[in-house]
Amino acid sequence: MTTEKLHPDFTYQPAGSTRIIPGILYRKLPILIAPFLLLLAACDDFAPPATHRVEPAAVAVAEPAQAQIAPARSAPVQTALVRFTGRFDFSSPEGPRFAWPGSSISARFSGSAVSVRLRQFYSGVDDTGHAHRNRFYAFIDKQPPIVLVTAEGSNLYEVARGLPAGEHELLLYKITEALVGEVQYLGLELPHGGRLLPPAPPPARQIEIIGASVAAGYGNEGSDEKCTFTAATQNEYWAFGAVAARELEAEHTTIAWSGKGLLRNFDESTSETMATLHARTLPERPGSVWEGGGSATDAIIVNLPGSDFYAGGPSHEAFVAAYRELLVALRKASPSAHLFAAIGPTMTDNWPPGRRPLSTARAWVSEVVDALRRTGDLRVHFLEFPMQDGTRGCAHHPSMKTHRRMADLLVAALKKELGW
Repeated sequence: MTTEKLHPDFTYQPAGSTRIIPGILYRKLPILIAPFLLLLAACDDFAPPATHRVEPAAVAVAEPAQAQIAPARSAPVQTALVRFTGRFDFSSPEGPRFAWPGSSISARFSGSAVSVRLRQFYSGVDDTGHAHRNRFYAFIDKQPPIVLVTAEGSNLYEVARGLPAGEHELLLYKITEALVGEVQYLGLELPHGGRLLPPAPPPARQIEIIGASVAAGYGNEGSDEKCTFTAATQNEYWAFGAVAARELEAEHTTIAWSGKGLLRNFDESTSETMATLHARTLPERPGSVWEGGGSATDAIIVNLPGSDFYAGGPSHEAFVAAYRELLVALRKASPSAHLFAAIGPTMTDNWPPGRRPLSTARAWVSEVVDALRRTGDLRVHFLEFPMQDGTRGCAHHPSMKTHRRMADLLVAALKKELGW
């Protein structure tokens, strides 16, 4: 056995071989991203509930074992009784593809075991020379999850066996972001006599989060600001948007990629920014256009300005025009949604020196919001997450504690504006 650090709300007690199943599970996978070396001030105005524990707890997982290679398929994958939450591209008869963090696959079934077939597409290597690999939480019957780590190519992953007779529910949840690679769902496998059952109805509430590293949960499982980012320390499931959605019993979609800005990315490039990527189903495929949204989306939270202001910063005119264009596009796609233009919690006026990025972003984003509200769109709101306190995740990114505080603030805002 090895141990993996999961959030302490998981009190995982494995029961022999029936709960922890060999597969491609846990490996430390550094990801090549320039660390955000920020000077961040402390702010402790929003303390988490007294019952919230912020130190990760260790949980046992199985030793990695060689995954089985999935045979070639000659027929389309059955998807009618499977629920896909997030953005999935169904153009391939082999099965839907997905990449954004928080994407999930759920199914109800009868049977004593369940396995899932996935294809991990090659997405470059990290700074140790290892190929990027995605991490998933795999839940059975809402019990604490196992952690599944994909291997490149098409593989079979055993999620559970030895289940009691009756109906069961599987949730496969992608906790790593899009830069770690695209994945394709190739189907579920059940033992003889097992069958898929009609899925549970989706939650009535729907929210979407558009952002960068913070929304993706960059480094939130890291021990402190000195650790480097790896796939093993990123967890969108415990990022502020996902936490808030669960508290509100809402379904959520996260569209986030670390280091991406609105006009300028952290590496100072100006192509493939979130102004472009947010409109795609598969972010690395320009022709993969998302056509969802609509009246089903209740709220969209945009938390983007960070990267734009750390490499010289855009002009006032360019930023305001681009931010307005983004909100107008979101309004067109989701006519009745509440739009929250958010800043924080990693921005500060102390870095870069002399530029006052926090005050500048606050003024410019507020300007766009106020202008839209003056046109009569009163479902556009400004939201500021306070600067994080003394705890840090990897490379000065928000810790679990900060994400919890952000979630509390977002929950309060959604309840106020939407009456939830």
